[in-house]
Amino acid sequence: FGTTATAPSFFNDTHIVVSTPYGDDGARTVAVALNGRQFTAGTAADGGVLTYTFVGLHTPELEEVIFNDQATALVVRMSSQPTNRGGMAGLEPCRIILADATVLRIKGGSSSEPLCYWRDDSTLVANLNQFTDISPGDTVQLRPGVVKPLAFAGSCPNELCAEGEQVIDVDEPCASCLRPFAAVSGPQQISACPLETLRLDASASVGGGIKPLSVIWRVDPARTDYPDELNA
Repeated sequence: FGTTATAPSFFNDTHIVVSTPYGDDGARTVAVALNGRQFTAGTAADGGVLTYTFVGLHTPELEEVIFNDQATALVVRMSSQPTNRGGMAGLEPCRIILADATVLRIKGGSSSEPLCYWRDDSTLVANLNQFTDISPGDTVQLRPGVVKPLAFAGSCPNELCAEGEQVIDVDEPCASCLRPFAAVSGPQQISACPLETLRLDASASVGGGIKPLSVIWRVDPARTDYPDELNA
C-alpha cells in the first residue's frame, strides 16, 4: 500500500485479504509480492494498476521511538498524518505530551524539567541531559487525550485522540548510532630509570552521547611486565 508492506490475513488462488495501514489523504497504488520483496503493481495488459484513496482522519499512531545518532535526544515519531502538536509551540515541558513515568526516566537525576519540541507535525524531540535514565528497552508512553489530528476540530476525550506506547529497540536504538572513538595521547618515550611515571590522556575521546565517556585502562599482558599488578 504505497510505501508500506502488509502481510495478508487470508489468501487463496483468487482472493487476498489484508488490513490496510494508516495513510495520508490521496491516491495510493496496491502492489503484490510472492516473495515479500519484489512487488508488482500490474499493467494495462493484465487489467491495469489497482489504486485506492485514503479519506478521513485516523487516531495518531505512535510508530517509533529512537535516539538521534548523537544520543543527545529522544525522537518520538507519530504516523505521518499531521497532528495538533498537543497545543505546544516551541520548546516546552515534555510532560505536556509524554506520560509521567516516561518524563521521570528522561529527567533521571537532573533537577531540571525535560524539555521537548516538535520537529514537524508528527515528530516530537525530547532533549536529554547527562543524568538521564532513559535507555534502550525502556517503554515510552504518550499522555492520553492530548495529541489529535490537526484537522480534527473536536476536543478530547475522543476516539481520534492519541494514546499508546512504544519500546525503544535494544538492538537498533538509533538509525545510525555513532560509535565511541578512543583518542589517547601520551609521551613517545619515557626514562629507563625505576619508578618513572607514565601519563596518558583520553580526554579527546568522543562518542558518548549526552553522557560523559567512561575510560577503563588495561595493559597487554603479552607486552608488559607485571600485568596483574598494573591491571588491578
